[in-house]
Amino acid sequence: MSHFILSCVLIAFIIGCSTTSNTTLVNENYTGRQNTPKDLVIFPFSYDSLKILNWDDVVDDFEVDSANSKAFIYDTLSNSLLVNSKSCTRLLTIIDGKKLFDWDTMIKDKNNYQQINQNIDKKYKATFFVPKKELLTEEHSNSYALIINRITIGRNVDRKLSSGGMVYMPGQTISTPGGTFQTPGTWSPTVGSSQENLGARTEFIIWDYEKNDFVKCGLVITKEEFPFGMSTSTWIAFFKTIPLNLYEDTPFGISPVNYYLDK
Repeated sequence: MSHFILSCVLIAFIIGCSTTSNTTLVNENYTGRQNTPKDLVIFPFSYDSLKILNWDDVVDDFEVDSANSKAFIYDTLSNSLLVNSKSCTRLLTIIDGKKLFDWDTMIKDKNNYQQINQNIDKKYKATFFVPKKELLTEEHSNSYALIINRITIGRNVDRKLSSGGMVYMPGQTISTPGGTFQTPGTWSPTVGSSQENLGARTEFIIWDYEKNDFVKCGLVITKEEFPFGMSTSTWIAFFKTIPLNLYEDTPFGISPVNYYLDK
């Protein structure tokens, strides 16, 4: 019994250090649904959609040159999404979307995407660009897909953009063949943490090509607290928590409690 109690306390501590604040929408057609074996294509997010606010931590913790710090985090995060998605989901085969076609050529043509406008809540409306189904091979034409619109990483990102109990959510950054622009932002209430943390603000959509509908979409703020100072271990835990939060409450996602119990 004492071992069980100790395990519960440890898990509660870990989950407390790895927290999330969500403004997301889960399609009611997928709520409570049992998942069946299927592919999940993880499409690469654009380099410009990644914003890093704490360059000094990247340089100090990973001993990389400041000029290469963004490229280092981009490559590490991209690889982490592929690797850690396997342990954060059930009955899914993870597919690297970049290997399905010439990605660098595809992203330059807006005709390769279908535009999805979705009201996440009363104040938050997001626009997503999902690669068209006909671009996929027949083998993957009924897969799920993860598309990340933008991701901001930094210390205390839940508090940096907040004011008077409200958090400002920047508008969607949209890259088109004609240039990049940003839609208007919105203010929403937030509850910040007093504990120092490494955080990420990730806007994303999980798409079901078989049903031509979304599974889950919106904005997730992931936080990895570091009461004893930030280190490479903070980043490693942080990168693992991001996909865990993205897939939570989907038919194939693993809850944080079960995830840490299995470790």
